[in-house]
Amino acid sequence: MKKLIKVAAAAMALTLSLAACQIQPKMGHGDTVVATNGDARIYTRDVYFHIAQLLSDGQSTHIPDEEELTQILSGEGFEDVEGLTFLEALLELGLERSKGEALLASFGTNAGLSYDPALIEAIQAELDEFIPMLETALTTGERAFYQMFFLTPEEYLDRIRRESIGTNFEMSIIDSIIVDDADVQAELDENRSVYENRGVAHILLSFNENPEVPLEELMELAESILARAEAGENFADLVTTYSQDYASVPNGGLYVINIREQFVPEFMDWTFFEAEVGDFGIVETVHGIHIMHLVSAELIEGIFEDIRFGIQIERAMPTFEQMFEEAGDNWVVDRNVLNNMSLDSFRRQ
Repeated sequence: MKKLIKVAAAAMALTLSLAACQIQPKMGHGDTVVATNGDARIYTRDVYFHIAQLLSDGQSTHIPDEEELTQILSGEGFEDVEGLTFLEALLELGLERSKGEALLASFGTNAGLSYDPALIEAIQAELDEFIPMLETALTTGERAFYQMFFLTPEEYLDRIRRESIGTNFEMSIIDSIIVDDADVQAELDENRSVYENRGVAHILLSFNENPEVPLEELMELAESILARAEAGENFADLVTTYSQDYASVPNGGLYVINIREQFVPEFMDWTFFEAEVGDFGIVETVHGIHIMHLVSAELIEGIFEDIRFGIQIERAMPTFEQMFEEAGDNWVVDRNVLNNMSLDSFRRQ
């Protein structure tokens, strides 16, 4: 009897295992080529990866409906959507996104360049830590990773290797361009404010906090506060009394920001293009009326070399553009392979 129970249990386990195999499609795409351009190759896994990036936007992957897709594609500047199905449009966009990186990897390989082993080692260590965190009672970490990135971990690493070769090629061109200190200094002198960390304190009279107060009254209050600040009254004390940006009140209304910060445009324009250190002013934004005080301006640490690198990139662009122009119109796409691609393997079970 016990033997029969064991046999039955084993048979049930095998049945469940086979059912699981049917539910969970095989992972991986192999080395199927979907497009060529000279020595450059685009594999199906490249197209799938870019589709995953497009759809996930950093979140868990989901397959959007056609309305969402139209919004995504229009945001990508993809115009030729009419007449394409949902899947066809995604595949075309994934293919288009793959072309530049495939060309760069080809240029790098032909130049005798290789990938950065230290980078691959670091990425592998990250994967070893990240993938087990994705595991649930319903799926393995590898399966969850596949549903998120549309690649197996091994295919993901292969992409990083090819990207590394392309990056090394880009850097070989950029590093070959010499930029004199005088050119860097000239750029710094001309656009100094955009290379600074600027300390700006403000008092916010919030529209949300004062929905019944007419704009004219808020502006009158702002002007009276501004006059007191310009007369020498302690700005931090005024912040404590009046500001409705409660997050900055403990710091005297102070933010230390650079041009890359995502503050509202009017706030940024005053801080970086209109004011000098010590200035006061009033700015109206979607949030309310701000009484502004520019407290400090200091060059970002290491900015001199960052500027040099930016000039190198700018001067390298014509070389890259010429290379892409010469290669760009010669893609041969295997439409049979492209048309047989599907997203079914990535739908969450």
